[in-house]
Amino acid sequence: MNIEKVLDQKKTDILNAWIKQVLGTYSADGARIFSNERDRFANPVGHNVRAGLTEIYEALVADQTAPVTGEASFKLVQVRAVQEFSPSEALSFIFLLKELVRREAGAELDHAALERIDRAVDRMALQLFDHYMACRERLFRVRLEEIERNRFLVTDGGCPSRFLRNRGNTATPAGSADAGPDA
Repeated sequence: MNIEKVLDQKKTDILNAWIKQVLGTYSADGARIFSNERDRFANPVGHNVRAGLTEIYEALVADQTAPVTGEASFKLVQVRAVQEFSPSEALSFIFLLKELVRREAGAELDHAALERIDRAVDRMALQLFDHYMACRERLFRVRLEEIERNRFLVTDGGCPSRFLRNRGNTATPAGSADAGPDA
C-alpha cells in the first residue's frame, strides 16, 4: 500500500493523538480549556493548534518532498514563539509526528516508507524552525523599538516629577527645586 493511502486512512487517529499531545504541553488548566472549547474566537490557541497540525499532516500526506507553506502552520509557530516555551519545546511538536505515524501506521508501511516520512518531517521541522526564528526576531525588534521610543524615560527623563510636569501635571513634589519658596 502506498504512503499517501495509509496516512490518509489513519488521519483521524494520528491527528487526534497528535493534537492531544501538543495541547498536553500546556498547563493542566490550559490544556483542558484548549481541548474542550471549539470556538476559534474563544479559544485561539486551541484553534491554531488544530488547524496548524492538520495542515502539516495534510502536507505530509500529499507529498513527502514538498515544504510546509501554509498559513495555519505558520500561525501555530507564531503562537508558540510568543509563549513561555524554549525553542526546543516550542517546536518539539513536529517530531511527535514520527512516533505517532510509527505507532498508528507502522505495521502497514515498510522501512523505506518510514524513512521517507522521517525525512519529510525533518524538512518540515527545519522550515518551521526558520519561521520560529523569524517570529522571535520580529518580537525582539518590536521590543527594541519600544525601548528606543521610550528611551527618554530611562536615560533623558530625569526625575519622575519633571516628567509629570512636562506632561501637563502642575503638581510638583514639596521640597523639589522647582516647587518655589513656599515648599
